[in-house]
Amino acid sequence: LPIYVISRYMQINEQVPSLYEAPPGKEATDGYGYVNTIKIEDAKHHAIDAVPVGQLWQAAVTFTLKKETPHFIIAMSVHTINNITVRTSWSAPQDLAAGTYTAYISDPAIHLSSRIYSLTFGLSSFKQAFEYLENCISIRVTEEGASVDQSRVLTVSGAEMLVNPMDITITKK
Repeated sequence: LPIYVISRYMQINEQVPSLYEAPPGKEATDGYGYVNTIKIEDAKHHAIDAVPVGQLWQAAVTFTLKKETPHFIIAMSVHTINNITVRTSWSAPQDLAAGTYTAYISDPAIHLSSRIYSLTFGLSSFKQAFEYLENCISIRVTEEGASVDQSRVLTVSGAEMLVNPMDITITKK
């Protein structure tokens, strides 16, 4: 591997934690609201910083809305160490009252290949972001203990790929 890739991998591993907490005073900012905490969890809501390929994980995002927020959307993007976006997800728009909420973001149908990913989160109203946290947290996906058929994992040199767990049947005519 080129030294750049190795050093970038180590830099992200050291600098990006698996738990984000809002800095003190964040609640005093103007706007609709802010993110309190983000943590990576397993399916039983236990905090984790690593997960085997194929095991369900989720991002638990606790946020506070300081006033009624019409057309609220929360979004998450998953990036490789080379800052290539491999997945972006967002909620359906909804009108929310002031208060504190937790959003659980997961996808049991798509599995990431083994490596470290950084996550970016955004909160918006009518597609106008009022909170944007770029690469604020990370998740390490490992091969150890993986319950996925390794023949289904596609990794191409220099590129990051998703694992596609769909069944495909090929029949001879």
